[in-house]
Amino acid sequence: MKVVSRMHNWDPEDYRRSASAQFGWAMALIESLKIKGDERILDIGCGDGRITAYLARLVPDGRVLGVDLSPDMIGFACREYAAIPNLGFQVADASRLHFREEFDLVVSFACLHWIEDHIPVLEGVRDSLVPGGRFLMQCGGKGNAEKLFYYTDRAAARDPWKPHFSGFSFPYHFYGPEEYRIWLGQAGLSPIRVDMVVKDMVHQGQA
Repeated sequence: MKVVSRMHNWDPEDYRRSASAQFGWAMALIESLKIKGDERILDIGCGDGRITAYLARLVPDGRVLGVDLSPDMIGFACREYAAIPNLGFQVADASRLHFREEFDLVVSFACLHWIEDHIPVLEGVRDSLVPGGRFLMQCGGKGNAEKLFYYTDRAAARDPWKPHFSGFSFPYHFYGPEEYRIWLGQAGLSPIRVDMVVKDMVHQGQA
């Protein structure tokens, strides 16, 4: 099967119009954090920067950095949120983070299912955190959109759709809590809670 290793050509405006579910899930998780207001926060896979900017407003005495592989997303975020003084953005690969004990909190929302090997990401998170720092992430898990992928694969193998799917494979990598507990330990992180949470997503469009 063909493996898609780089997924970074995004239209930020299109993403914003279709990412309401992802934004809502992130907001619910952020509310569970006890933010003091002076934290240094790293947002991995920040996308259009909307969630990152929200975090920056929660820490007026801290700072927030958003990183994403997409130059288009980072350019959009820099323009859209230039007025927020404690907020910055960088193009960066989540698997090759270069920070050393610079952040109190690392977060990632709806991002890591785009990455096949999570160990380098988790090792980068470990190195980025100060001693006692926290890591909060959310991404698609095992079984995510299972029926959608099943029926798409069936359609892609048949005419008249087959030519349109030549060389295509879904670029997602969905893992379960069991794998993640092991990987967190291997990366030197201490898992406090790893959950599989069922969510519904409704896509607007024509059948």
